[in-house]
Amino acid sequence: MAIHTQGHIHFGLLAEHVPGSLILRHIPAFRKQFPQISFTLSYGTLASIEEQLVADRMTFAVVTDALRSSDFIHSMPCGELDLAAVASASYIQERGPFIRIEQVLLADIVDIGAHMPLVQRWIGNADPSFQTILAHLRPAFTVPNFHAAMELVTAGLGVGYLPRKMMAAKLAAGELVELLPQRPMPSVDLRLVYRKKSARLLADSVFLEYLLEQMPLW
Repeated sequence: MAIHTQGHIHFGLLAEHVPGSLILRHIPAFRKQFPQISFTLSYGTLASIEEQLVADRMTFAVVTDALRSSDFIHSMPCGELDLAAVASASYIQERGPFIRIEQVLLADIVDIGAHMPLVQRWIGNADPSFQTILAHLRPAFTVPNFHAAMELVTAGLGVGYLPRKMMAAKLAAGELVELLPQRPMPSVDLRLVYRKKSARLLADSVFLEYLLEQMPLW
């Protein structure tokens, strides 16, 4: 039965997400059971993903923020991103040391938004004086996703805020160095979202059932 189930699933992700993480890691195992079900992965903003979900042009998505259309879209926790502030060994040698928060803030920041959402998350409710510094700062490099950020940070162009799993090999090799590990960055909660009431096809239903079965293992 499973091997003969056919269909196509449209899956949405925020542009800054790591393609190999969380739910997407389960797709290869799912396709071993259901090889006739294919996937389209679309990257976009929270607004564009919500628009496609509401219009029933997208089946599932993973997002970080609560969607406005809660009456139409079901949401459930599906994991988290563990982030850290890092720089290359060469950048630290040239521009360091980075032993205080303000030194990191005044570095060449690589972030996924002009308003530096990752820096804002890292600073959190710290000393209000840091918010004064942030009010006058803009990132040296604004990039669309974590992959682009890691390329720039690894090349020694600044300080970035990256998922630990994504950069584990580079941290182990000493290419990247965590800054101020005594001040860990709050993790980012991720949520699986999909329409509550939809003419769900068999492919959609079996994929949702599979994900729900896997959730205790995340």
